[in-house]
Amino acid sequence: MTEETSHEPAGSASSQRCSADLETPPLAAVLLAGGASSRMGVAKAWLDWGGRPLLSHIAGLFDDYGARVVVVGAPGQELPPLPAACLRVDDPPGERGGPLVGLCVGLQALGLAPRPGEIAFLSACDNVFLSRVHLDFLVATLARSPSAEAVLPVDAPDPRSGKRFAHPLASALRSGKGLLAARSLLAAGARRPVALFDALKDTVRVDAEALPDPRVLRTCNTPAEYAAARSEIDP
Repeated sequence: MTEETSHEPAGSASSQRCSADLETPPLAAVLLAGGASSRMGVAKAWLDWGGRPLLSHIAGLFDDYGARVVVVGAPGQELPPLPAACLRVDDPPGERGGPLVGLCVGLQALGLAPRPGEIAFLSACDNVFLSRVHLDFLVATLARSPSAEAVLPVDAPDPRSGKRFAHPLASALRSGKGLLAARSLLAAGARRPVALFDALKDTVRVDAEALPDPRVLRTCNTPAEYAAARSEIDP
């Protein structure tokens, strides 16, 4: 596997260049919504965001892209109303394989009608700081690296271990390549979503500080985190 890490400041001219000056590939999105929301205490997909459910808001971010959107839920789970272009699929009954299973299910749904060169955004129903600026950044990063198969935001190295915490649910990848890798990993017993990016031939790892808005990497798993996000964004 080859790899490069981008340290380009988010405010630089080239980092702000979107895919408008490059040929835009077909776009898609896989949104995970099947979690138990145990720490939040209520279903995160239904949290209020600007007068509508949070999942509906996040799914609506892709309207302007002409993107195919797959929402992955749990069997029997009630989800909020989704845009007409969204496809809802469910994790296999009784499956507890975690996010990697959900990502594979979503990528499989896209694979039923493959589009050459398609880029799939990977996210979740609680990514309150996800924005079109971040999505544009991911597309432009892949467009500038034609051989790359994925772009993955990562934190700064841990001072003790030197490891970099990765954020698969704020990333993008070539959907066909991602599906093949996900199937192979699950067959081998893997369950961590970051393994998907290690398996791909060329993943561009982007430093968090180089993102247009690093808050996109923050979690929203508890009432306190949700309240903090609401205090920073007036949805």
